[in-house]
Amino acid sequence: MTVDLETFRSALARHPAVVTHNGIAAGLVQGVKVHTPRAFLSAWDSGDFDPTGLHAIISPRGELSDRFPVMNPGWDPFDHPGLSEALFSQSEVFGQLMPTQDRIGQELLSHAGKDVIVLVLVDGLSFRDCRDYDGVRPCLAPGVSLTSQGFRRVAGHGRIAQALFEKGFTERLGFTYWSRDNNPLTDDIFTFFDPSRLFCTRQFDDVLSALEKAPLRKTYVQVVVQGLDAASHKGGDEPLVGPIVERLFRRVEALGQIIGSRGLRASVFLVSDHGILWRDGNNLTKIREPAWTVADGVRYLRSRIDRPYLALAAEDGRYFSLAKRPFIFRSLGRTEWGVHGGVSYEESIVPFYCLEVNR
Repeated sequence: MTVDLETFRSALARHPAVVTHNGIAAGLVQGVKVHTPRAFLSAWDSGDFDPTGLHAIISPRGELSDRFPVMNPGWDPFDHPGLSEALFSQSEVFGQLMPTQDRIGQELLSHAGKDVIVLVLVDGLSFRDCRDYDGVRPCLAPGVSLTSQGFRRVAGHGRIAQALFEKGFTERLGFTYWSRDNNPLTDDIFTFFDPSRLFCTRQFDDVLSALEKAPLRKTYVQVVVQGLDAASHKGGDEPLVGPIVERLFRRVEALGQIIGSRGLRASVFLVSDHGILWRDGNNLTKIREPAWTVADGVRYLRSRIDRPYLALAAEDGRYFSLAKRPFIFRSLGRTEWGVHGGVSYEESIVPFYCLEVNR
C-alpha cells in the first residue's frame, strides 16, 4: 500500500511496517529508525527493541511482509521541502537508506570481473543538478561537504586502488588537474599510484589520448575532473549549470567508448565530492554572531560550537560545525554563485553513476 507522509508516520506510531519501495523517503519521518530485516529480527528476538519507537523495515524483496504490513511512502523525497531539514537532524538515518561516499569502493569491487574499472571524481556536483540523467543514484556525503573530505571519503589513503590490486588490478593510471606539489590532497587520493603513471592534465582530451595508447588489461583508472565548483566560487557570470553537467556525462560516455572500442569490458563510475547550494533562489541568511574566523568557510566552522543551527561532525581527528540550510557565516562576494560545506539536500547528496561497457 502506498501512503502519504502523515499516514505513514501515524502507522509507524502504531506498529512497525515493511517498506519495499522508495525507502529513502522514510528518512523524512522525524525520529524514524530504519532496519534491515535481519537486524530488525535480531533486535525483536533479543528483546532489545523499543516498542514506542517508529520502526521502518527496509526490505526490497519483501521479507517480513508476512508478519508486518507493507507501507510504501508515496512522495518523492527529492521534491519534498523538508529534505534538507531531515538531513540536518538525522543524517545517520539517510546513511542507512542510500550509498555513502565511504562505501563507494565496495561497489567498485563488485565489478572486479571487468578488464578496466574507471572512477571519475567530480569536483562539485549535486544530485539535484543531474538527477534526470538515466541511472544516476543519490549518494550521501556524510559530514562536511568539502572537496578535501569528500574525495578522502571515497578514495583517501589509496583504499580503492589497494583493494582492486588485491583483486588482480595490477595496473593503475591516474589523471588530475592538480599536482602533488600544489595540492597535498593529490598524494592522499592517489596513494599507490606510481609517479610515472599519474598525469597532471591540462584538458580532458589528454585523458582520452592516454587511454587510447595504454594496454588497459586489469587496469584501475582514477580521474579528477572539474564540475561546478570553480564556477560556483568565482564565476564572471551566472554559471551555465546544464551545459557543464551535460559535458560531464558526455565525457563519461567518451571514456566508455574508448575502452569499448578495444573490445574490453569496463565499468565507468562517477561520484562527486560535494554539491553546490546555489545563491539564487535559496534565501541564504547571514548568521548575526561573530562565531567564524578567516580559517572557516561560508557554511562551516573548523571548531566545535553548540548552536541549534549547527550540526557537529568529527572527521580526521577534527571537529567541524556545519550550518543548516539556509544559513551562512559571511556575506558572499560579487562573483560567488554558490556555496558548500554545510548540510542541505544540494550540498550533501551527490550523484553516483555507473556506465557498463561491453557487459
